[in-house]
Amino acid sequence: ASIMATLNLKEIGVKKIIAKAINKSHGKVLKKIGADEVVYPEEYMGHRIARFAMEPNMIEHLRFSKDFLLVEFKSPSSFWGKNLMELGVRDKYNVNIVGIKKGDGILNPSPRATSVIEKGDTLLVITDSKT
Repeated sequence: ASIMATLNLKEIGVKKIIAKAINKSHGKVLKKIGADEVVYPEEYMGHRIARFAMEPNMIEHLRFSKDFLLVEFKSPSSFWGKNLMELGVRDKYNVNIVGIKKGDGILNPSPRATSVIEKGDTLLVITDSKT
């Protein structure tokens, strides 16, 4: 379906064509016949599901560049009652906590080193994609 749609769109003069591929070979064909960009939603979801399976505390993650991820996850019990300085997550895990959402849903978008993690908190962490 993507191949025919790409051919038809190319024929009627559409300037930018973004096509969905099911695998890399399919993507190569779409590029050769004129797709400007190729997306692989099944591959993306596979990676996403695998990441969630490996990290049960993870709630959400967002890749906002090739190199960086924003990850939202439930605070582990080992963090409860400690402040960010005590936790030292930047040095230990190569991540930065950029937000703390309290159990009542209120978000602190720029926590200080003295901010204390409590049971029920959700952490927003930025990390490089290799971590």
